[in-house]
Amino acid sequence: MLAEEEKEPFKKHNIKYLPTMLILTPEGREIGRFGDFYPPQVFIEKLNECAAAEDNLKKARELLSKDPESEQGLFLNALGNLYKDGKLADACSDFEKLAQKELTQANKACIFKAVWMLADTARLRFDKKTWVKERNKYLGKLVEIDAKNESGHLIQALYKLGASAMVQKDTVLMKKRFDRIRELDPQDNSGYADDMAYAQAYAPYYSKDYRSAAANLEKFIQKYGKSELAPAACSKLAVCWYRAKEKQKAIEALEKLLRDYPQAKEVDSARKWLKRLKKK
Repeated sequence: MLAEEEKEPFKKHNIKYLPTMLILTPEGREIGRFGDFYPPQVFIEKLNECAAAEDNLKKARELLSKDPESEQGLFLNALGNLYKDGKLADACSDFEKLAQKELTQANKACIFKAVWMLADTARLRFDKKTWVKERNKYLGKLVEIDAKNESGHLIQALYKLGASAMVQKDTVLMKKRFDRIRELDPQDNSGYADDMAYAQAYAPYYSKDYRSAAANLEKFIQKYGKSELAPAACSKLAVCWYRAKEKQKAIEALEKLLRDYPQAKEVDSARKWLKRLKKK
């Protein structure tokens, strides 16, 4: 629980959830805010958009006063409101209007951005049970309309959709999404190669093909031994071998985890499980 004095900044700035990034002038005036954690490049982009929010709203008023359906006006109005406290619904309403418009060469940049922002803000707009479904709806639309990755977000959209398919145990759809990423990014500039390889290695587990999953995970560990996912792969490998009634191989997988990745978060549970297996 927070002490009363620790709650004061939350009350003063009307902060309702964490993380919330407040962008303030040197005088303490708020010019924008946004939530969630982002990689450096995206974080800088959002800072720039926060700084431009008031200018965007001014330009939007001028454009919309001449043409209430101005696509550029709707876009700038949404982009300005997006970073204003209490204006998220207004921003998304304009983004939704743009997302429903017919795609043309002239408006596609606005529409790509609108669809991406609708997906990106889904967690803030919907409850825990529905936000992933709503996000995936917009991500799917982006995949459909932006085949050439002109938005710069296609690979990220495909990865999130592939990860969701994995959670839903739809390994066919997962493979389709991940294969498309490999086509678009053969050099793995996006850094998703080990995540995708891990997910696909473990996929046979969902159909109870434990031996195939184990064989795949062993290959993954050999190739991606320095990946942050390698300890988890060792842990899953032990599970697969145990399910396949190969207790000794499960023990060996756990011992490898303890030996090669002593600082991994999986170590404590692996040590306890190993102790139980050796007693049987």
